[in-house]
Amino acid sequence: YYADSSIDDTISINDYKYRIDSISRDISKIYLRAVGKRNHFGYEVGNYISNIEFKDLKQNPFSINSIIEQKKYTLLEFWGTWCGPCVAMTPKLIDANKRYSSRLNIISIAVDDNTEKVRTYTEKHHLNWNLGFIPRENSYQNKILNQLNIKFYPTFILIDSKGKIIDRGFPEHFDEMMKKVK
Repeated sequence: YYADSSIDDTISINDYKYRIDSISRDISKIYLRAVGKRNHFGYEVGNYISNIEFKDLKQNPFSINSIIEQKKYTLLEFWGTWCGPCVAMTPKLIDANKRYSSRLNIISIAVDDNTEKVRTYTEKHHLNWNLGFIPRENSYQNKILNQLNIKFYPTFILIDSKGKIIDRGFPEHFDEMMKKVK
């Protein structure tokens, strides 16, 4: 059997996660090792988002559940003022907010250096939806970002009113996501 410590993929079968343990020399068999039950509060399409608490730009707490139940869909966006592609998406988000306001909530979570920079940006562009903040410093250790597997900015997660993840993606997927909201 061939074992290579660089193999670190995980697959889900039914409700369990398995990691590749080894591969036979002739590559005809893959041996799996069970690593536990799949977390249904995760980041994959079809999973459900847990009731995550965020802090707004004034450091007041708010929760996802208090928002997602208001409309059929919620778009959760992770972005930063320092991120060129994030800033480039602002007009599309403003348009989506106007176009789908009866069916779509938007929650924009800024992973940024300070709230004042984010507040200035959001006021300048008249972003009038739910705005949250996560400090950029040590963001790789942030529980929420890790739970939702946020590695790139901007990242969009489309959620239904029950908290089920309908879609997730990046700027190049945004228009396709919005077709699901129509």
